Amino acid sequence: MSDYVIPAPPRAHVPVAGGGKFPVRRIFCVGRNYADHAREMGHDPNREPPFFFMKPADALVIGGAPAPYPVATVELTLPTLDAGTLLLGGIGLMHRTDRRDFDKSRHAFEHLIERYPRYATPYAYLAEWHVFRVAQGWFDSLEHEAAAALDRVNRALDLDAEDSLALTVNGMVHTNLLRKHDVAKHSYDLALQRNPNAGLAWLHRGTLWAFQGRGREAMAETERAVSLSPLDPWRYYYDSLSATAALSAREYELAIALAHRSLRANRTHASTLRVIAIASSELGRMDEARNTVAELRELDPSLTVSGYLARSPARGFETSRIWAEALRRAKLPA
Repeated sequence: MSDYVIPAPPRAHVPVAGGGKFPVRRIFCVGRNYADHAREMGHDPNREPPFFFMKPADALVIGGAPAPYPVATVELTLPTLDAGTLLLGGIGLMHRTDRRDFDKSRHAFEHLIERYPRYATPYAYLAEWHVFRVAQGWFDSLEHEAAAALDRVNRALDLDAEDSLALTVNGMVHTNLLRKHDVAKHSYDLALQRNPNAGLAWLHRGTLWAFQGRGREAMAETERAVSLSPLDPWRYYYDSLSATAALSAREYELAIALAHRSLRANRTHASTLRVIAIASSELGRMDEARNTVAELRELDPSLTVSGYLARSPARGFETSRIWAEALRRAKLPA
């Protein structure tokens, strides 16, 4: 009877041609051994030689089989430092204010999928990329973006049905693109069961409540998200969605303060600007509301009240009517 806290993995081996197995104790590896890999790591392939390193036997995966990991694992990260660096770079580009940088982030996620097709994380972030694209108004067909996002997040969940990030992004897709709030809530709930400290899941479940007009619950959950990730490198995003929660609770001064703090880090985040336009309109500050609508129209010249309503995650709830009317008073074209 073993007293291991986590069950030990089986002994690693490789199949032998003609039959039988060969036991593996250590894996000897070569890094930076081809030009594309060297460039990916930021090195000159013509000047710097390959290097050698080892991995443990339980890192071995044969024939595209699922990568084994301990049953208590909450998140399965990408297998190399280079891959993690590229992933963070892609996430950073996705949060940039420049559309060209935003488009580059997609290539980073697609490159990771090509190199590491058995990992859920790049698929999840590529699905989130489509959600961001719609939020910014940088798309032609909502149906196309929704289908693409759903395909990516389903691939992530096929690889790991309990991955809290993939579950959270599944909630985002169903909230923001498909407007199936019951499915979204179930997915956020599963993400938080899997990882109660998943700040992004708390943030987006709070935003779901905001769209439904449950402002106080929304504020409580977005505040919890911030408390779990107070130094998040994309804190502007937490502030932006916290502003949406305050807007739903009709705490308009707080919503504007949070939105302005968010804008200091990302001046062209469309949903943040919408919060300021709506809150200012509700407070009767029509000059500020109209100026903000003008900024929104610079980002998305096709934006109208009817277009906002058509793609709003709050569609079907009283909040969408209130917010659309506030935008209409701020001179957003019908």
